Amino acid sequence: MNITNIETFFEIGMKRSVGIKEQSPGLVVNLGAGKSKMPGAHNLDLPSWDARFDPIPFEPETVDEIHAHHFLEHLQSSHVKTMLAEAQRVLKPGGCMFITVPLWKSKLAHEDINHMTFFSIDTWKELFSSRFYDTGGNDEPWRFDVVFNMILGIDEDNLAICTQLVKQG
Repeated sequence: MNITNIETFFEIGMKRSVGIKEQSPGLVVNLGAGKSKMPGAHNLDLPSWDARFDPIPFEPETVDEIHAHHFLEHLQSSHVKTMLAEAQRVLKPGGCMFITVPLWKSKLAHEDINHMTFFSIDTWKELFSSRFYDTGGNDEPWRFDVVFNMILGIDEDNLAICTQLVKQG
């Protein structure tokens, strides 16, 4: 059998579907793009957009998909919550946010002096289900479901958490 993607590999090994929600391309935003610009996406990054101070520059519930790959760990934890609240504000109901962050115990998490926040496999579940965490200072509850959340990597030094969040209506 030829395994061509991680979803097939997971389904064979775990005897169940990954559960990834297919998203049709629409308005796509790539946060903290740096040198990793996504063709066809609105790539937001310094110096024109600063995640610490600037909102995501779209109207509420107009964005279909948000990508934040190797970006959130560069923010202080309070700014991570604010950025997630902004993502929730601009995403359409059913819209997806795709996140990649280093796993807290991997070398990948600690080798960059600019990393400010560290993540475990349970970070999203804890944030969105705990009564102690609001959405960054406003009264709206979290509306994200963690649809996919997996630790991936080549070896123990470069483990990352890949997550798909879906905004509920």
